Amino acid sequence: MKLKLLTGIRVIIAVLLGLSVLTGCGSNSETDILMSGVPSAGLDLSGVVTNPDKQTLENIRVIVNTSAPMLIVDTMYTKKDGMYACEYAIFPDMKYVDIIVEDTTGIYHRDSVRVTDIKYVDDKEGGWDNGKVTIHQDFQLKK
Repeated sequence: MKLKLLTGIRVIIAVLLGLSVLTGCGSNSETDILMSGVPSAGLDLSGVVTNPDKQTLENIRVIVNTSAPMLIVDTMYTKKDGMYACEYAIFPDMKYVDIIVEDTTGIYHRDSVRVTDIKYVDDKEGGWDNGKVTIHQDFQLKK
């Protein structure tokens, strides 16, 4: 009887200790229990590509390359309105974003920019979410 009682007490203590580890001391939100993985952030990238007459250019190749540890190299094309836009999930240690625009017809010269002014907005203190970087970069391609 004593053995069953001691085993029962041990089980109750183990359960209570396990729950306290999950909730933690000083837990600020329900999401603290579920946190696992790596820090992350968002990158919203957009812009418009025009010619010297300020006419929008369609089907211009836009190549994106970042310095983030989870390296992003992506290619997209401008739409009829000259707009390009994409959203990425990134590691928050990004130092720069290279954006290269190329006219596949060869009429306009290639252009590029390295964006180094990286600012994370909506940083949530103490969590894995490090906010979002928004970059809007327009290009005017020359003949």
